[in-house]
Amino acid sequence: MPSVSPLSTGLFETHVQRARTFLAEGKADLAEKDLAEAYLLKPRDVTVLSLLGVLYFKQGRLERAEEVFGKLAASTPNDPAILFNLGLINFKLNRFREAELAFTQALSFSSDRARVHFYLAATYERHGRTREAIHQYRLARSSSDTTGAFR
Repeated sequence: MPSVSPLSTGLFETHVQRARTFLAEGKADLAEKDLAEAYLLKPRDVTVLSLLGVLYFKQGRLERAEEVFGKLAASTPNDPAILFNLGLINFKLNRFREAELAFTQALSFSSDRARVHFYLAATYERHGRTREAIHQYRLARSSSDTTGAFR
């Protein structure tokens, strides 16, 4: 396996940082260009793939975002942020069973339990599972008492 030169590592980090800045500024086209360059340097990097998934989500390219986060979840199944994002994408796509699965898995690893419980509740509510939704909303509220998530 060839070693990664310090120059390409620095270039990679520059592209990632600029992409983050562009995403925060709402400049999706510029972010996408930097992410494409970073992807060419490190095509399996979790950070680049996550940022691409977020970019696709913000652009409304939900199927592409789901593809990216689905692959990430398969390779890093214990990452609560990846699982949460996958759940959120499936929720937006009205794929409630897939959303439920991702949110439930995220609960196993997440420290931000209030937010996960909230979206799991919304998933149940949209799927007509009122009792489970109420239970999850209550869990979201009780979790937020310690995290301050809904204040």
